[in-house]
Amino acid sequence: KEYVARELNQTDYGDFPSVSDVNRNILRRLHYVLWQSQAKLTIEVNNLETLLMEVAQRSADQNNYILVIYGSRFSEELRELVYQPERHDAFSIHVDVSARGSRSLPFRINNCLIYLVLNSEQEFSLMVSAESFGELRLFRYPDGTLFNTFYRSSDDPLEGVMKTLWEIEMEITDTPVARFEHR
Repeated sequence: KEYVARELNQTDYGDFPSVSDVNRNILRRLHYVLWQSQAKLTIEVNNLETLLMEVAQRSADQNNYILVIYGSRFSEELRELVYQPERHDAFSIHVDVSARGSRSLPFRINNCLIYLVLNSEQEFSLMVSAESFGELRLFRYPDGTLFNTFYRSSDDPLEGVMKTLWEIEMEITDTPVARFEHR
């Protein structure tokens, strides 16, 4: 039983969840909160050009925006757009080599970062003002730790469960600017 308990939840951080697990859970929660928000405007788009024109028009004020694209409807076309500089001016596209992460595209539309969520079953996009994101807080437990890991054993020593809990709170201070339904 002790051997099995020792081998459970093996990560680089001992009994704590891995950084990628924490990131994945925070992103999952963020996407859930965004999906529940009612956008100020809903627009149906049938092709990538229409989507890009709408985003260019709504981000023309040069404020910081994030376009979160759920699904894979336009993913190939978007990735190819990087290599088509002749189309950049028409959609106010600027190459952004500082874009980080495997899901961020290496260009912006005006000052709008583009982020892909490919494993989504639904096909739509949300345009959100970057200033809409408030604080993200991880709460400490009374003993001062961020994570609480425990092993709950059962009658069968091979069927115990190790769980790690943490509490987060995230603030979205404004509704999405627009929701684009991909048709």
